[in-house]
Amino acid sequence: MRFFMIFAVLGACCIFFMPLAHAENIAPGNQIENRSLPVENLRQLLVAKDFKLLNSKIDQLQKDFEKDFRQEGKLTSALYDFELNNPKFKPLLDEWAAKTPNDFAPFLCRGVYSFTRGANARGARYTSETSATAFESMEQFNQSAIMDFREALELRPTLIHPYAYLIRISSVGGDREDQKQYFNFAIKMNPYSILLRQVYLSKLAPRWGGSLVEMQAVVEESREHIQKYPQLRIVESELDIEAGMQAIEEKDYAAAISHLTKAISKGESAIAYFRRGQSYMYNKQHALAVCDFNRAIALNPTYIMAHEFLLSCDKQLKQAYPVIKADLDRLLELSPKAEYYYQRGVLRGWYLEGETEYAASDLEEATKLAPANKEYKDILAAFLKMQGERSDLKKSAK
Repeated sequence: MRFFMIFAVLGACCIFFMPLAHAENIAPGNQIENRSLPVENLRQLLVAKDFKLLNSKIDQLQKDFEKDFRQEGKLTSALYDFELNNPKFKPLLDEWAAKTPNDFAPFLCRGVYSFTRGANARGARYTSETSATAFESMEQFNQSAIMDFREALELRPTLIHPYAYLIRISSVGGDREDQKQYFNFAIKMNPYSILLRQVYLSKLAPRWGGSLVEMQAVVEESREHIQKYPQLRIVESELDIEAGMQAIEEKDYAAAISHLTKAISKGESAIAYFRRGQSYMYNKQHALAVCDFNRAIALNPTYIMAHEFLLSCDKQLKQAYPVIKADLDRLLELSPKAEYYYQRGVLRGWYLEGETEYAASDLEEATKLAPANKEYKDILAAFLKMQGERSDLKKSAK
């Protein structure tokens, strides 16, 4: 019993601590916003290898957008299904592209996937805190994404969405001229694109080498189209989001909440809810933070950082263990990391009845992904020893 309690306490300490990422962030889901929920779970079709239906659905979303610019959000939302950091989807995407090489959809979606892998490889820390290896990995993924986006554009020149991702990729290297060219070319094809303006505006922010003057110029240009398309008013919220992020950097969380609430009043976006959730969390208002993280996830179900911060918040609130496990389940589907397998393994091994049999596989997976982590190995050994002792007791009882 004493042995069990020692590791139960150790497990609890590990479960209820999670370091918070810095405010600087290039992870997926943070800028490409949308006002509608996904119309399809295209990821399920990918897993089922129903490539014909996948192509048909994405092609129809693009056709609808080309006929009516108001339908832009539906394709944006559908592409969220491919903003994944899970390696298991790469072979499926490769097979899709190989079997339907004349369709733009597999290249567009694989480009989104590769971009997401690259952003997660780089992480959300400051440049000075990011390793050369992380940058190299990001660059490899980004090059794959660029190739796929170019192929998609060759097959369907009227696509808008690749340009949004290309702008973001260019921003990483500080190539502002490329960003400007991508934006100007794409916005001519669709002058009412909310997506393009949001992405471009976010990369004109001072922290990316731009200025508020440049941001304001894009906002003023968008106002020329508001009479025909009132939803474009959401573009103005980028200025409030930027002010909110600056306030977060300065640790003025009350001001950040005010700016981000103003942004949300101009139109809902995942980034605004996520950043306000961050502000609430840093301000120790965890219940309000949970509401905002959940809303951000509702708008973008694959928003990995929103899931991560929700998990951290739920731990701070000491939510029931099944709630924590549900958070981990979702994260492991989107971005399988050693720390998440480890945390779920500890939960299953010591805290969740009926899940003990699955604990060893989670803890083993954690040690495979992080072989140098001694803590993971020690906990796995402790769990296996405990299971052995339980088995011996059962045999003795018989």
